[in-house]
Amino acid sequence: MRYFRYFLFANILALSSISTSAMSQTITAWCYYSTVPFQTETKNNAGLAQDLVHYLNQELAGKRQLNLRFLPRNRLNLALSNAEKGIVLFAPSVIFGGIEGDHYLWSKPLLEDHQGFISRADKPFDYDTPASLYDSHL
Repeated sequence: MRYFRYFLFANILALSSISTSAMSQTITAWCYYSTVPFQTETKNNAGLAQDLVHYLNQELAGKRQLNLRFLPRNRLNLALSNAEKGIVLFAPSVIFGGIEGDHYLWSKPLLEDHQGFISRADKPFDYDTPASLYDSHL
């Protein structure tokens, strides 16, 4: 099984440009997961992402204000390549170059997740790598 650590990460350019005199600055919190449990209702962005933004805003206590924005992954990539300021919620470091890179600041893991494979008892399947799924039918 492959384990993914989900992190909240921030663009270094965004954080380094926020001065202490702009303590009440609004920061965009991007989330590219627009499915349950991250977004359970589109009208008011209810879900895990909104809950996290609400919690972080309480912890920031008026020093900064996070504003949640859902967007597709390709638009997120464009925003990051244009050095737009913000943070990305629930982003696995493995798809953003790992935590060793120098483009982003990473938080400690918020969640740990893994992917599992389940097969029928009367038709067992040994999963080894993604290639072992080739020519398989569900």
